Amino acid sequence: MLCKNYRSYSISFFCAFSFIVLHSQERAQDSSAFGLALPDIGKTIPRQAGKTSVRESAVYYRAQHDYLFFLETIVSYAFSDFFGVQIGMPIIVAFQKNFHRSAGASDARVELSFNIYNQPNFLANIMVGVQFPSGNARVIPNTGTGSFDFVGRFTTVHSSEHWYMGYKTSAFVTHTRRHFKNGNFYFFEMGFGPKFHFNKKSPLHCYCIGQLFGILFEQDKFNNITLQNTGGQVYFFGPLLSATWKGFLVEGSFLVPIGQSRYGNQPKFDFRTALTFEITF
Repeated sequence: MLCKNYRSYSISFFCAFSFIVLHSQERAQDSSAFGLALPDIGKTIPRQAGKTSVRESAVYYRAQHDYLFFLETIVSYAFSDFFGVQIGMPIIVAFQKNFHRSAGASDARVELSFNIYNQPNFLANIMVGVQFPSGNARVIPNTGTGSFDFVGRFTTVHSSEHWYMGYKTSAFVTHTRRHFKNGNFYFFEMGFGPKFHFNKKSPLHCYCIGQLFGILFEQDKFNNITLQNTGGQVYFFGPLLSATWKGFLVEGSFLVPIGQSRYGNQPKFDFRTALTFEITF
């Protein structure tokens, strides 16, 4: 059963990991407008002053008879190499839970972006923001939390001439509305893989990344009473293929669960798949 926390996310990923990367001494020859190709983890991070990035993603979750399919548009703008803003506008195309169906706008969000370390081959970024109750909290299943929620993220990306690796952890802290509170939920993403150059003079770069994607969602509460059949955790793993050409990025992923646990009577996840297009100008 897709819990309300996923609704909140579609209304769009943990403890902070750190990892050591060998920092290439040669400047990466990425041709993306941001100077550093950012497939999946880290894409749309505002990185170069005056640049705008627009990303459109289609994401689909399947959990036995339940499913969630949503589109998300993210617009990012860099005021400087250090500071930028990101706006997320998700739309739920189809959402089924216990044979109840809903669709419509989800909770939009605005995040401020800070590049705390910004080099040609390496990027460390922090985002903080607010998620607005633009979705519908009354439909079943609901498409929004009905409250103003906090969003926080930490991202690191290393992209040398031949390798890519990245890590992102995100937290969504929800608030009580009309005695009901969606559980907080947390995401982490890790990716590692080679970068291919079929022609050194070509601006086309391709990536083959192994991606680990995890979600921890707390149980919902009503009048401070924990609700059964909500909450749990799931870990997905699978391939992500990505290609960048000048200011364009296209990628797709297909992830299957490698571990999951749910409270109460909830169906198991079957898979998660996503397709993304992005343009930077």
